Amino acid sequence: GGYWGKMGSSDRPRWLRSILATNRHHARTHGHAMVLRWKRTLALTEWQQQQCHKSGKGREECIKRWERENFCWEKFPFMVDYLLNSQEFTHMIMLDADAALVRHHVDILGGIAQQMHDQNIDV
Repeated sequence: GGYWGKMGSSDRPRWLRSILATNRHHARTHGHAMVLRWKRTLALTEWQQQQCHKSGKGREECIKRWERENFCWEKFPFMVDYLLNSQEFTHMIMLDADAALVRHHVDILGGIAQQMHDQNIDV
């Protein structure tokens, strides 16, 4: 297994399951929605495939080579999808899987949203 678990397996390391569980608890405690992206949604681009073909890399090796960069880029359409969702989300935050919200007695996410509202700012 790797740092995040085995490819193609739904098993995740204990540390990751613990963080996801504490974040789920925090979201539920304060009435927030939580979405977990655990699978890539963007396919390899044509130019990425061409580059891999030129260098003699197979499909799996090519996917592994570009996975991190593609994960970063797919955050943008992911956010747009939720902000335009019929549920009318007003705020959205992206957390890396190794970030944990541990002060459950404090509505950290609601506090951020309130500060943004009070200061009339958005990102």
